[in-house]
Amino acid sequence: MENLFNNLLEGSIILLVLYGFYKLMLSRLTFFSWNRSYLVSMLLAAAILPFLSFDWGPTSSELLGYQLPAVTIGEESVQKNEWSTWQILSMFYLAGTVLFASKLLWAFARTMVLINRAKVDTFRGKRIHIHPAFSPASFFGFILLPSIPEDEEQANTIVLHESIHAAKGHSIDLIIFQIVRCMYWFFPWMSRIEADLREIHEFEADQAVLHIKAPKAYAQMLLNLLYEENEHLLLNNFNQFLTKKRILMMTQAKSKLIQKLRFLPALPLIGLLFIAIACEESQEAIEPAAVETGTVLEANEVFDVVEESPTFPGGMEAWGKFMMENLEYPALAKRMGVEGTVYLVFEIRTDGSVQNVEILRGIGAGCDEEAMRVVKKSPNWIPGKQRGRKVNVRMRLPVRFKLGENTVSENRNLIPDRKFFPSNRQLLDLNSKRPINPLDEC
Repeated sequence: MENLFNNLLEGSIILLVLYGFYKLMLSRLTFFSWNRSYLVSMLLAAAILPFLSFDWGPTSSELLGYQLPAVTIGEESVQKNEWSTWQILSMFYLAGTVLFASKLLWAFARTMVLINRAKVDTFRGKRIHIHPAFSPASFFGFILLPSIPEDEEQANTIVLHESIHAAKGHSIDLIIFQIVRCMYWFFPWMSRIEADLREIHEFEADQAVLHIKAPKAYAQMLLNLLYEENEHLLLNNFNQFLTKKRILMMTQAKSKLIQKLRFLPALPLIGLLFIAIACEESQEAIEPAAVETGTVLEANEVFDVVEESPTFPGGMEAWGKFMMENLEYPALAKRMGVEGTVYLVFEIRTDGSVQNVEILRGIGAGCDEEAMRVVKKSPNWIPGKQRGRKVNVRMRLPVRFKLGENTVSENRNLIPDRKFFPSNRQLLDLNSKRPINPLDEC
């Protein structure tokens, strides 16, 4: 779950950076199709990039040699407390996601029900679905109207406008947005992104209509057809936005063609975000030892990195199970409240045996010895290979000893009270061999 939150944080950064670029550089341009493509690409980038991972160069395990996954013992009660915060966040995020997903499914189902109940009519060769619950809108290939206006010119303009929405696939954009919104419902500017996307849809449709209709006549018709706003997640409504803003956009001077160059920085920007989020680059490259042609492999040579790493019979899951079944938390460490990570290094020999087990860094109180005891007890491994030949390989293993909070607090209560230790004056009396007078301490 922690990885999911990291991905969502990265996606939020993508939305913040790319949407900020849009508002700063692109939002006032009249290249509506380009702006629409940018906004949809931004949404797809936030939905996909954080969940991709590409390794550049050697992996971290190659850089560190073969470090096995950490084994943890005795953390049952602590794990519960550590995950309580994540559990709360997870439930909160899940509740929001379910809420928005439910709204999306409800809107889709409600729209389809109304379409099925609607009366189907034909206007100038186009199928129109008529229902009193509709305001002039489109949904994929459907044109939805509460009724066909008596004024044939007005009816033709409205149908033309909604036909453009349907032809350009604006409903697909809204579906993509709603899916991304279910993922990033907590992003503070999500509603603003939706408003901008719907606004671009209207501008794009208006721009196409103006190739046929005169701007002044079309603007006057918009003022005469102010329908009550009917908020809907998936529909492109004829008067979804302020008519004034649409009219101003009609009269605005067209952006010069050279201003399309403003879109160019978006490409390296997305590329940088891709590298920063989806690509994991190693800081240095370490080549496997003895890979050069003609190099002789010595019998007792120990490798940190080889072409085929040693494997435990049954894989890492079996190795973790073996360690957990055999590790015991030392009683002394429990009494003293000692916890931490023991780092071991050992060798997998060519016969698969585990030898030369050593402590790289320990925590004492019997934990080091316990970790070494279990590793030495390990069954034989499948040895590593270099250039097709079995070789000795050095392995590293962290073993984490973790006490529960209850155990830690109980151990703290076991610390003797100060009154059981002799005072400085008593120590002086002991050193002078003078009889201790109890009244001296009163």
